[in-house]
Amino acid sequence: MRKEQEEIATLKALVSDRSEQIFELTGQVSRLTQKIVDLEKELLRYKTPKKDSSNSSIPPSQDPFRIKQTSSLRTKSGKPQGGQIGHQGSTLEMSSSPDVTVKHEPEYCNQCGRFLSDIPGELSGKRQVIDIPPILPVITEHQIYRKRCTCGHCTENACPVEVHLPVCYGENVISLTGYLHARQYLPYDRMSEMFRDVFGLSVSSGTLVNLVSRLSARCTPVYEYIRKKLTKSEVVGADETGVCVNGKNQWTWTFQNDK
Repeated sequence: MRKEQEEIATLKALVSDRSEQIFELTGQVSRLTQKIVDLEKELLRYKTPKKDSSNSSIPPSQDPFRIKQTSSLRTKSGKPQGGQIGHQGSTLEMSSSPDVTVKHEPEYCNQCGRFLSDIPGELSGKRQVIDIPPILPVITEHQIYRKRCTCGHCTENACPVEVHLPVCYGENVISLTGYLHARQYLPYDRMSEMFRDVFGLSVSSGTLVNLVSRLSARCTPVYEYIRKKLTKSEVVGADETGVCVNGKNQWTWTFQNDK
């Protein structure tokens, strides 16, 4: 009987010890499970592409790898903002020869109501408005004539060289396209929109690309002349400028001298 009691006590102690181990292991499993969940979340952050201006509505200024602009080294002068005392301002000046003059003369007396059409007016003041006239395309038609001589030969005159198609764009359109493209950096779609809204001309983006290509070919001799002058310069300055082409960053090299 005593031996059985000792065995029971031993078994109870063993069960109690195993219970404590199970409790500890259960807590450890719970902690490890939570750690796995946290690590999976962290791993998901690296697997998911970070949002930037190329795949979300985030502005380019908030891109994580955007090169930050250098801060200005200027210090505050303590002066108030705006034009300083003694600064020569720039204001609109009246023209001595306006293109259009509109006279505003009173038609009747504000006191008695009498008509004043028979009384000469006296200039008491003037104001001027500077504006741009409506820009409308000018279509020039080149008519080609032929004449038959008394000898029987028929002579037909030729069109100017620049009029190479039945309908084509003139030099002003081509020059403005090159200016907007190379100097103002307007995309072709926006140039097409500007020609339509401002000038009333329907010019497709593809046509604008062709115009720029033609203008570039015509400027090639000038580029070659400049290149030869640079190669003979004693000192040449060089720099590169970043430019985005089809969403990828590329570089444009620039060379110059004092000319």
